[in-house]
Amino acid sequence: MNYLNRFFDIITEKFLNNYIFQPLKFFGIIGFILFLSGLIILGYFGIQWIINRELHVRPLLFLDGGFIIMGIQFFSIGFLGEMIIYFRQKKE
Repeated sequence: MNYLNRFFDIITEKFLNNYIFQPLKFFGIIGFILFLSGLIILGYFGIQWIINRELHVRPLLFLDGGFIIMGIQFFSIGFLGEMIIYFRQKKE
């Protein structure tokens, strides 16, 4: 169990060293991946609608909306983090 705690400490230290002053780099990548996967799923449903002229409500459609919203939210969190860091450094 002690090794597991050390492993999590190393991961936390690496995360803080790499992304403490660049949160948009971390959250932007996650947001972009989620948003892009949402757009791909939405493109699939768009093609299905063009071919069949009908669109059934499926769980994948709800997942698609969730991916797009989460992608925007992650990007916004990273952007707000960048603004906080910028204004904090400017103030000091």
